[in-house]
Amino acid sequence: MPAVNIQKLKWRCWLTLGGLCVIATIIVWHAAIPCFFVARSMTMWPSIAPGDVVLIKKTETHDLARWSVVVYKLFAESNIISIARVVGLPSESILVTASNVLVTGVSFQPPGTIAYQHNSTAKYGVEVPVSIPKDSLFLVADNSAQSIDSRMLGPITISQVEGKVIHVFHRQPNPK
Repeated sequence: MPAVNIQKLKWRCWLTLGGLCVIATIIVWHAAIPCFFVARSMTMWPSIAPGDVVLIKKTETHDLARWSVVVYKLFAESNIISIARVVGLPSESILVTASNVLVTGVSFQPPGTIAYQHNSTAKYGVEVPVSIPKDSLFLVADNSAQSIDSRMLGPITISQVEGKVIHVFHRQPNPK
């Protein structure tokens, strides 16, 4: 039976353990790194205009609050990215009308820049109460007349959310 070199075996174990630690550090570090996204549409105008750059941070569900702005995949199996505001949180019942938002029967006034408009093509959330699943959010863009959001698509799964907008770099001053 060949002799086992204990010293070599120790080094292999340390190298394997060290490699695993490096990989784990890279994964955690990558998840915490903010990234940039350039707005390409009018969906969030006037808050975010086409050409504005948003800094997003990957976030956990508990970090998302009502009216937070998020970047998300429009469809689960797609690379089409959009920006919208969190209006409904998991397990809530929501009703979005032209004038306000009812969340589990309580009326909320959207922030001043939002102008929700009645959209006859909307399937969900305009004059139709929606129950939001535990793994989903109800997202509505500020410029609702020119947006495809949860009012048409229904609740968006949390796995589709790329991150929370933490800063907007305006390409030019927005007239408000």
